[in-house]
Amino acid sequence: MRAALVAAALLLIAAPAGAYRPRILQVGFVPSENSDEMKQKVAPLLADLSGRVGLRAVSFVAQDYPGVVEAMRNRKVDVAFLSPVPAVMAEKMAGAKILLKAVRHGRDHYYSAIIVRKDSGLRRIQDLKGKTFAFGDPFSTAGSILPKAMFRDVGIDPDKDVTGLPPGSHDATVLAVFNKRADAGAVFANDPQGKEGAWTFYLKTPAEQHQIVPIAMSKPIPNDAFCARADLDSDLIAKVKNALLAMSATKAGRNMLKEIYHLETLKEARSADYESVREAAKTLGLQLK
Repeated sequence: MRAALVAAALLLIAAPAGAYRPRILQVGFVPSENSDEMKQKVAPLLADLSGRVGLRAVSFVAQDYPGVVEAMRNRKVDVAFLSPVPAVMAEKMAGAKILLKAVRHGRDHYYSAIIVRKDSGLRRIQDLKGKTFAFGDPFSTAGSILPKAMFRDVGIDPDKDVTGLPPGSHDATVLAVFNKRADAGAVFANDPQGKEGAWTFYLKTPAEQHQIVPIAMSKPIPNDAFCARADLDSDLIAKVKNALLAMSATKAGRNMLKEIYHLETLKEARSADYESVREAAKTLGLQLK
């Protein structure tokens, strides 16, 4: 027994950094609905991934993005799908590597749009000083981080110069503005002209959708990232990355991705792709640690 322990210790000492290979691959997700439904949705993708990498893949579904980042830091999650701000947080906190990013509507990026009702009389972001504003979740890139940075850029303190409603989802923001519970709000948009965004998804009719207009658009925001712990075996990281790229090149794989996060496909990504997110966080004095 003692000899076996000594041998195991020597193997650990000899093992190079970045050589950890788990028995089960823990894949992190944040639910777009309740956790049980999310686990059911991701099951086909994980079954396919397991077959491709030769390692059983299981889901780790957290309540929010910080929960996934913390789990990755504590080595309870090996790889994860993360939105832009949590992805750069994971780099800092968990030594994560950004491997892939999502493609939606043919683009690997999207925008934050500040929206108002067409009949509000509000035409510029400067007009929102003293108004009520619907922000998204504090870690939402389009719903909170980027719009707050946009306010700062024009000399408005988003914490003092506007009255924020309790944070909510993109659909809640659209409805708050449409129903005049908020003068303005921040949501995602799919193009720089603001022709298509959360309001065209969550309002039912063209007549309702036309009541909402964007008055300010952010710089391009890189889409959601797929990240891996840096201490994972490099061959395993490459296998998982290539498996997901191969899956996203098939009709069945694209359907699975669409079912989970409304993705069309995945493409390779670099850490530098997320520099605009870091800049926005810096503008707000956020420490992505």
